[in-house]
This record gives sequence, C-alpha cells and structure tokens, in this order.
Amino acid sequence: MKHKLYQRLIVSVNSIVFCAGLVYALLSLLSCSTKNNTESTSHIQEIQIIPTPFKILYKRDFFELKKSMRVLMNLSDSKSKQTSEVLIVLLKKKTGRIFKIADRFTTSKLANTIEIITDEDKHIKPQGFKIMVGSNKIKLYANDLIGLQYGTQTIIDLLQKEDGRWLIPQSTIIDEPKIENRAIYLTLPDSVWPDGLAQSLVKNRINQLITPQKYTLAATGLILLSDTASLNSRWKLDITHAKSIKQLYLESPQKCTTAIFTINHPAMLSTDSLRILGEALWSPSAKLNYSSIENRIAIKSLN
Repeated sequence: MKHKLYQRLIVSVNSIVFCAGLVYALLSLLSCSTKNNTESTSHIQEIQIIPTPFKILYKRDFFELKKSMRVLMNLSDSKSKQTSEVLIVLLKKKTGRIFKIADRFTTSKLANTIEIITDEDKHIKPQGFKIMVGSNKIKLYANDLIGLQYGTQTIIDLLQKEDGRWLIPQSTIIDEPKIENRAIYLTLPDSVWPDGLAQSLVKNRINQLITPQKYTLAATGLILLSDTASLNSRWKLDITHAKSIKQLYLESPQKCTTAIFTINHPAMLSTDSLRILGEALWSPSAKLNYSSIENRIAIKSLN
C-alpha cells in the first residue's frame, strides 16, 4: 500500500514538474515573441515624417528596394511620366542606383516595384496622396501633379539604409493639406535669398510665393502670386507664432483657404524656419505640437 502511494506521489510530482516546465516554456516563447515584435516595430516607430501625415498605419515588415526594382506607370499619362522621371532622379541621388521605368499595364506581375497611379481614387483631395507599402510593391495614388510630387518626396524621405539594404517600412500613408493655399510674403530683396529657395519652399509644401516685385521662380508646384492676391491671414514668424497658428485653426478652420506668413528677416529663410512654416500650414491642427513649434522658434534670434 505504501509502495503504491509512493508511486502515485512520484507520478504527481513528475506531472507538476512537467506542467511547470511547459508553462515556463510557453511564457518564454511569449516573452521572446513580444520582444521580437517590439524590436521589429521599434525601428518603424522612430521614423519621423515631416510634416506629420494626416493618417498613417504602420505594419511590421519592410519593403526592400532591390537593384531590379522597376517604376511602373501609365506610359500615356503625362503626370505619371513626369513623376516617374523625377522619382528616378531622386532615387539615384539618394541610393546611387539607376532604376528603369516600365508600363504598369503590361508588367503588372513584376515583383519589387513602385507604381504611380492617377485618377483612380476620387476620395483623394487636391494636392493629397496615398502611399501603400507592401512586402514587394509600393503604390502611390494621387489625382494631380502636386499630390504626386508630395507623395514622391515622402517615399524618398521614408528610405533608410540598414546593413547595406535600402528599406521602407510597410505602411499606408494618407496625406492632404489643411489649408489649400500656403504662402509666404517675401519682403526681402533677392540679393539675400538663399540658393535653392524655390526648391526649399516646394520641399516644405509652401505652394505660393508673394513678393512686392514680380519675380519668376522656375520650380515645380510653386505658384507665384502678386501682392494684390486676396489674403485671409498674415502672420510673422516670432515668439507668438505658435499662438497665431493655434488661433488660425481654432477660430476659422473652415473659412480659411489661404494663410500667409510675412518673411522680413533673412533668418526666416533658414531650413528650420521653412520647415516650421510648411508643417504649420500643411498639417491639421490635431497633428500640430504648438509647444514644440514655440520652443523651436524661441531659440532663434529673429529680432
């Protein structure tokens, strides 16, 4: 009798040890899985897109830009053709690689592609775009040339080099401007304009330039206005900038289609100042960090 009880006790102990070991193993696997997921997404979460997109959904993997990548487009569409050519140039500048263009209708089965698509998504607003990044395909949707341009630049900004590979996080990005006409009123003589000013304005999504004189700047997507343009707002970039931005959004977010900032000091044409202006004019109010904008301006000497 004692022997049988002893055997049962042994079996019970072994069962408990086995179950404990199984639980430990499962917990370990869960911990590793959580850790791996955290590691796989931590890099993605560090990516900063400026200005902050209207909507963004991250996934957990990457699109790798391989040497065999092709840019797909509608060969009969002038907007797609111009965008594709610009994208090829920007990719070469950033990666050093030369990529080829192909017809999106006859080569749709190709893997590792960036596809330019126009006039197919009527929900995309003017100047807006949608980017869908999958494991082996990127699709850029926009209905006008300016939207395609902003989407193209976003793709370039997303590219990161890691262990010799060029990667873009798998994600869906939908972006559109809060204010249609985003302008600066430049009162400075052209002798103090920095080189590449037009390109800087376009990169920061400032799409209108107003000057007392009538200069012409050759820059895609940049509209030149005269000083007789109808203006809803005129702000100066100073310590009250963040408060002015907030007031603009809160008091007349629906009525304001044009916002303009007066540039009356060369320091306001710095890269960081133009980025602040572009971000403030493009992003919806919910995406703006007013304190951050105020702090960034406070450290400048613009008096």
